[in-house]
Parts: sequence; C-alpha cells; structure tokens
Amino acid sequence: MHPHFNIKTLRYTRWTSDTDCKVIPGEPLTSQHRLLLTALKLKTPIKTKIPKVEKIKWHALKGEKGNAVRNQVTDNLCKNPPTNESPSVIWNHFESFCLAIVKRELGISKRALHNAKDTKWWNTYTKERVADKKRLFKIWQKTVSDEDKENYKRAKKSCKKNSGN
Repeated sequence: MHPHFNIKTLRYTRWTSDTDCKVIPGEPLTSQHRLLLTALKLKTPIKTKIPKVEKIKWHALKGEKGNAVRNQVTDNLCKNPPTNESPSVIWNHFESFCLAIVKRELGISKRALHNAKDTKWWNTYTKERVADKKRLFKIWQKTVSDEDKENYKRAKKSCKKNSGN
C-alpha cells in the first residue's frame, strides 16, 4: 500500500485537509515504511482560558472603607492582646483576621492572571484629549460637515501623538 493513501486512513478529528503530502526518499527501516512529510490544515484550536485571580481592591483603602478597616483592626488589637503563643502563630492569626476584614470591606475583583496592557502613558491629559475627540466625533456625526470632520481628524491625530501609537 502506498504511504500517501495510508495516511488518509488515520482519523484525527481536528484535521480538515492536507495541503501537501510527500514521501521522503531514503533508506527505509523496512520495505513497507517510508518517511512521510505532510502539511495539514487544522481546525481552530480550542482556546484555553486564562485563570482568574482574586485581587483585593486596595485602592478603596483611602476612603471611608479604609477607615472602617482601620477601626476594626485597632478594635481587634485592643480586645484581643497578644498571648503567650509564638510570634509566628500570633502573626498568622492577625494576618488571617486582617485579610478577612479587608476582603469583606474593600471587596475582591477577579481578573486574568497576566494582564499585558501597558497603561503608563494614560494620564489626565490623555483622558481629556480622548474625551475631546469623542465629543468632536459626535458633533461631526450630527452635522456631517467637512469643517467638523477636519476638527475631529486633528483631535484624533493629537490623541495618537500623545499615546505613542
């Protein structure tokens, strides 16, 4: 049996078709086996989900929620002074208490583990430029005038210069 036809008998569910298939000439191990090189078209691979990671919303520590956390931690320290246990045990109790309070008061966000977005360039100046560009776009869509289109294009170019794209 010719190897080209033998490969067709294999059933791989992810194959859609072969784009090229050839037998490499050379010394075979046995008379029935030859080295076969094929290029296959595969179905779209199954996307793997990036695991979600729980993160505490530490930015909320600055407001009223932060005051509530601080008050609860100080109350706990006053009511439950350290005992004669080892420092590591005392620390573990304190840490678990603090994490429980912080998660309850500040909240938890779930997001992807690897966030590859670089937002160092985003600042208040950029935010104002983007808001201005959006405003000019809406004006241009309502009026459909060439002058408003040019104003929008200038704002768009300014945004691109500022963001470095």
